[in-house]
Amino acid sequence: YFKAVIAVDPLISEAYYNLAVLCLRDNRIEDARRSYQKALELGALPDPDLEEKLANP
Repeated sequence: YFKAVIAVDPLISEAYYNLAVLCLRDNRIEDARRSYQKALELGALPDPDLEEKLANP
């Protein structure tokens, strides 16, 4: 779903953030990091809990 949203509008930070959460849940750490970084670049607020999980999977 989030990839479809990104395909329609690649500037929606929430889609990248949610994709990062899903990738982390699926243990796709590098994909999660990339998606989270893109979310931040697009203006998402930092999430310290997610950052800790990405740093220490």
